[in-house]
Amino acid sequence: MQLVQAFADAGLPRGVLNLVFGKLSAMAGAHMKPAIMDLGGHAPVIMCDDIDPVSSAGTFVDAFAAKAATIQVGNGLDSDNQIGPLANDRRLAAMEMLVADAKPEGARVTAGGSRIGNRGYFFPLTVLADVPDDARAMREEPFGPLALLSRVRNVIEKANSVPYGLAAYAFANSARNVDRRIGWPRASRSAISRSTNLWHRAPKPRSAASRTAASRGKAAPRDYSATPW
Repeated sequence: MQLVQAFADAGLPRGVLNLVFGKLSAMAGAHMKPAIMDLGGHAPVIMCDDIDPVSSAGTFVDAFAAKAATIQVGNGLDSDNQIGPLANDRRLAAMEMLVADAKPEGARVTAGGSRIGNRGYFFPLTVLADVPDDARAMREEPFGPLALLSRVRNVIEKANSVPYGLAAYAFANSARNVDRRIGWPRASRSAISRSTNLWHRAPKPRSAASRTAASRGKAAPRDYSATPW
């Protein structure tokens, strides 16, 4: 709401930008209006075994957890902090629930795992190793700083086992290895050996339960604009 108010204060003409509350898809559908719903995600990050120290699963987990423990959490307005608070108290409860659910199923907490202090919605970057498939964290969007580490063989099948498809990432030492051993998970945004997609202007297609329509790129606004030909 504050962002919309900032546009209004800056002089944006009335009606150009609208903030709508409610069941947006149903409201748009009732009037045959196009709408993009940017929904949940559960992005897989595929690490090939030719990446050090991935060749040794135990070494990778230890190195990942050690790095996660150094991430500083605190006030997002402080530039020294790398992670700010969660969105609200519901997300705090959800993170605690996901961790608590995974541990009896065999998951190991190798970093983080519990709320920081008793004020604010601060939760550390939490790393769970050996997370079983039936843990809720493997099937639901965490929407918080939770990393799940598992060693798998059928990596594409595993990546596509959830209904989400917002993003997917792969790290390998060669493009040939990526093509031969990985293929591509179902996702609207993908990247190889980097944490962001390279082509920011490329359209993002519809993808599973994560996105209901294409966006980005020069063609994206056309369906939402009424201009004379």
